[in-house]
Amino acid sequence: PINLPIINNNPPMALPSDFRGVPIDGKESGGGGGGAGGKEVATSSSKTKEIDEEKARKEEGKVDLKKHPHLQLKLRVVKSDAKPIMSKDGDYKRFVAIVKAHNKKLLKNAASRCLSNDEVGALESFTESFSNPAVAVPLAVTQAIIKLIMKWPGPLLFPPLGLYQAIMLRDAQRKVLVKQYKVIIPKLIAIVSEEKAKDTVQMMALCVFLNMFANSNLSTLLTSDEAFMDMLVNALESESGFVKTSAARLAFNAALSLPKDGGSDGVIQLASILPSVCMEHSTTTTKGGNLAIMLRAIGQLMFCNDEACEVVGAMDFKPSDVVSSFKGSKVLLKIQNAASDVDALLKDVTD
Repeated sequence: PINLPIINNNPPMALPSDFRGVPIDGKESGGGGGGAGGKEVATSSSKTKEIDEEKARKEEGKVDLKKHPHLQLKLRVVKSDAKPIMSKDGDYKRFVAIVKAHNKKLLKNAASRCLSNDEVGALESFTESFSNPAVAVPLAVTQAIIKLIMKWPGPLLFPPLGLYQAIMLRDAQRKVLVKQYKVIIPKLIAIVSEEKAKDTVQMMALCVFLNMFANSNLSTLLTSDEAFMDMLVNALESESGFVKTSAARLAFNAALSLPKDGGSDGVIQLASILPSVCMEHSTTTTKGGNLAIMLRAIGQLMFCNDEACEVVGAMDFKPSDVVSSFKGSKVLLKIQNAASDVDALLKDVTD
């Protein structure tokens, strides 16, 4: 049986017109008219300009990684070619089933929030393909998922976000999101930042963000977005284990994407918060996975990044203390390896 949360019948949020005419996998939708299309072109042009300016700034002060002394260190897990962590969930049949059940219940008293029969059918027909990133996502499926995220009340958002996480594993979808950044990203940030939100819903929204970092343009936009970085810092300090786990992984992805040339507020934010969160977490957790990821995030942030090294070095942070404070019955090798790398990077700062 499917347990449905209580539905909060607040006034429905209008679905932005920007999603009419959105190109998906190289195809345009039929609706939207000149007004919506013009708005989309303007949004796309604005985001392209922001990306180009950010890339130009990075290029102007770019650090020559081939000459950085960190490359001479014998590090264990910190790498110059580290890849972002991606999030996958194979329970898509269950997600679609729950969406159908919620949709049926909403029809009784909040029909304006609901999917049409055709939209429900589109999700059902694509159920078996959600787990295969090689299969292009039909426009109707993308629009249905976006409609759910924008219109449904917070307690019901776990399944739609799970489906959106799946389609974000496709590069074509990430490219579309670059053009529609100002439409959907603020909504996702608001979901994570909502104080009374279910932690499982916040966790899944963070998982959606994880998959965006496979696209360099999206990662550039996110790590230069003050609202996104503030959300990430707050999520790292969450008391929820679900949220903290996803936030630690997202911090790792952000660390890979942040510029190495100095002058980045995001670098200073992460370098200021990660050591204290890591130290606090080591004294309360018996599971080493989060701790290892946090240490790796610190290491990747510091690697070939003099500004990050200065900030972390000024915090009297000792990775060896993290290892000794860990409450687990057995210190995982990956914790020791990550701590060793951060120790080496810190020693390079003081030498």
